[in-house]
Amino acid sequence: MNKQVTIVIGVPINEKGEILIAKRIDPNLSAADNKWQFVGGKIEFGEDPEDAMVREVKEESGLDVEVIKLLPKIFVNNWKKGDEIHQTFILSYACKIIGGELVSPEQGNKIAELKFIDPGTIREHDTLPKCNEITDLILETHAT
Repeated sequence: MNKQVTIVIGVPINEKGEILIAKRIDPNLSAADNKWQFVGGKIEFGEDPEDAMVREVKEESGLDVEVIKLLPKIFVNNWKKGDEIHQTFILSYACKIIGGELVSPEQGNKIAELKFIDPGTIREHDTLPKCNEITDLILETHAT
């Protein structure tokens, strides 16, 4: 059976203008395992997308954020898992860090590493699909 899911991602931006990326651990999905991505996840039933993004960023990074802007494009990824196709719709948010502290990923988590990078260096990292395009939107957002 094919599945469709909507996820939210947050792109926390620090005071230096750097963006937070996370190295994913997903041995069940080789196309995503050990790739860099942004923090985020599924929207729970009845949850507001912005609230879901704030929650997911906190859970995965330890940071408290507020929305700067919903980025002006919805991205779609299709993943093959066994005999199924999973279609993922991605809502992306630029966000400002307002508190919390960057945590070390816990064992059993799906994140191996968290780090801030200059957004202009995103293409130097082995990322999931759409990370480059999302970063381009972040750069456009900060230019205006």
